[in-house]
Amino acid sequence: MLLLLTTAFAGAYDTLEVGGLWGSPTATDGAAPWWNPAGVAMDDGSRGTFDLAYTGGGNSFERVGANPGTSDVQGGSPIPYLGLVHTTPSGLGLGASLAVPYATGGDEQYRGSNAYFVRRSGIVAAYGILSAAYRPNDRVSFGLSVAGVSSSMSSISDQDTVPDLHASIADMGETSPYTDADLENADYAAIIELKDLKDTTVTAGGGLQAWITPNAMLGLSFWRGYEVQNEGDVVMHFSCPPESDTVGRFGAESRGICHSNIGGHVRSTYAIPHRASLGLAMYPQPWTRVELMGGWVGWSTQRDIVVDIYDVGAMNPGMDPQAAALMERSTTKARDLQDSFWGGIDVKHELPGERVLLGGRVLYDTAAVPLDSMNPSNADFDSLLLSGLLGFDNGGPWDLSLSYTHYVQASRTVSNSRFNMTLDEQRLPEERYQAPSANGTYRGTKQRLGATLRVSF
Repeated sequence: MLLLLTTAFAGAYDTLEVGGLWGSPTATDGAAPWWNPAGVAMDDGSRGTFDLAYTGGGNSFERVGANPGTSDVQGGSPIPYLGLVHTTPSGLGLGASLAVPYATGGDEQYRGSNAYFVRRSGIVAAYGILSAAYRPNDRVSFGLSVAGVSSSMSSISDQDTVPDLHASIADMGETSPYTDADLENADYAAIIELKDLKDTTVTAGGGLQAWITPNAMLGLSFWRGYEVQNEGDVVMHFSCPPESDTVGRFGAESRGICHSNIGGHVRSTYAIPHRASLGLAMYPQPWTRVELMGGWVGWSTQRDIVVDIYDVGAMNPGMDPQAAALMERSTTKARDLQDSFWGGIDVKHELPGERVLLGGRVLYDTAAVPLDSMNPSNADFDSLLLSGLLGFDNGGPWDLSLSYTHYVQASRTVSNSRFNMTLDEQRLPEERYQAPSANGTYRGTKQRLGATLRVSF
């Protein structure tokens, strides 16, 4: 018996609007600790930025080939940002922020073609950031941010037990009655639940800002990537083959897994990428700001996700030792991510004498997942982000703005999926790709609604 764990995950699940529409590589307000720590010292006095946004959306998968069908995953949650910075008269800047630059998750609306990839998932990496910067003169500043990262992961997915039963019967010297037509039969699905996997780590970033002309500022920043090892509990909920399948039922009962809930510990290892951002902010008029910005995200460091299950025997002392030993294994699942790039333009304008702020932003973000490695738990899209902002400046220490972003995500059709499951060992792909075929059409939707309060004091 071989347990082929399918782990819910996501491709490029980074957020491009940390701190709201005020966040950018040339930010000098409370968004600077995440976007560019040099901005912590590039303005005077104390500044704060608080942004609360609701981001929601979903993916649909119209599967073709084996077990065709359509299913949807939907999800959404509030994502906050809080940043405070202070610059002394000597040019020393200090800052602190709480940010959630990586987040994704959702629930399958009904059991369909997504079930063996993801029925429910949630992945979050929250940063607590401390920043320091120095401005030796009025034209240039450089800074450093150090972040403590708390990451968490949970998921529920179906698991096809037919390959396990097929191998178990063969091990007993019997002829298996199963064929590939029996794969993904709901009567043979177990439910695999990863519960509250967590990890903490530390990373760092740096940045530079400089006035290259009296009306143009350049900003460059970099965040270092790191490895995540989320650890927690796994529960494997097994049903039992129908009574009409006497051979399969005997095989499952002989392993002691019929109608059982088997617990263990699990470790999920994957990479968070390096990222670099560049911005050029220009002020053609005192009340108009235009910024060209873009960035690189080094997703190619995430080739695989590795899932290690252990302590099954220790946590289930009455269990058949051989069955427990077979469940305690390491599984590698392909992600094959490639570096992604994003870029666009941001414009903000204050109506003279009206204290009304108007803004807009257009960004284009390339997909990090190659077409042949797409699957419902690894879906990613080329995306056009269209944003609008309406705000009010009280003429004093604060301004308040509302923003909305609509993601136009290009659908993707896969006809050469590298993933495949078969009972014929001669035709099985390497372990990394042993999952149901993911041929079909993928579509995504996403929206963001945010409110940002900025203060100076």
